[in-house]
Amino acid sequence: MLSRLMTRREQIVIGFIGLAIVVGAIALLWTRRADSKPAPLVVETKPAPSVPESTVPAASASAPAAPPISEVLVSVQGAVVVPGVYRLDEGSRVTDLIKAAGGLARADVSEINLAARLLDGTTLTVPRRIDDAADPPAEPAPAIVNPPAYTIAGQGTATGALPTKAPGSGHINLNLATQSELESLPGIGPKLAQQIIEFRATHPFGAVSELMDVPGIGPQKFEAVRDIVTIR
Repeated sequence: MLSRLMTRREQIVIGFIGLAIVVGAIALLWTRRADSKPAPLVVETKPAPSVPESTVPAASASAPAAPPISEVLVSVQGAVVVPGVYRLDEGSRVTDLIKAAGGLARADVSEINLAARLLDGTTLTVPRRIDDAADPPAEPAPAIVNPPAYTIAGQGTATGALPTKAPGSGHINLNLATQSELESLPGIGPKLAQQIIEFRATHPFGAVSELMDVPGIGPQKFEAVRDIVTIR
C-alpha cells in the first residue's frame, strides 16, 4: 500500500539510497577486517663495517715460533753428592752443574774454575779433599784430568781439548815446553810453570817423575799430568 502511495521516481531514489547503505556497510566491514591483521615485522639490517686489509693480523706473521732452547749434556764425578749425567741450559756454569749434583762432598775446588761455561759432552771431575791424616786413602787417588776450561790454570780456554803437545812426541816436553804450554797442563798455573822452567835450567829432567822435585808440585798434581808430559 505504501508503494502505491510513492511515485515511481521516489521508489528509485529510495532503492539507490538502500543500495548505497549496503555497499557502505560492506566497505566498512572489509576495512575493519583489514585493519585487524598484524603489520609485518620489518628488521633493518646494517652491513658489517669493513676492516682495512692491513689491520687484519696474519696468523703466521703475528705469532712467530719460539726459538728452541739449546742445552748441553755434561757429567760430573768425584766429590759431589749425586754424580751422574745432567742436561742443563746452554750457557750454564760449572757451579750450576755442581748445584744440580746436590753440591760438594768434602771436595777440593782450589783448582776448579767454578765460573767456567759448561762444554757439551764433557766430564767434570771434582777431587776430594784430603785433610784428615788419621784417615788416609786406602789406595792412591786416580789421576784427575779435567778439560783445561774447567781448571784455574786453563781458565779462558774455549775448548775442552788436551793441552798443546810437543811435535813428534804427542806429549808436552818438560825440557822444551814454553811458559804457555806448561800453563796449559791441568793444575799448572803461571807461577808453577815459571818454577818448572827455573828448575830445568839447572836440573834438566831425566825422568817424568822428577817433576815432583819442583816446589809446589805434589803427588796429586803429578798424577794429573804424568800421562800427557814427556822428557824426550
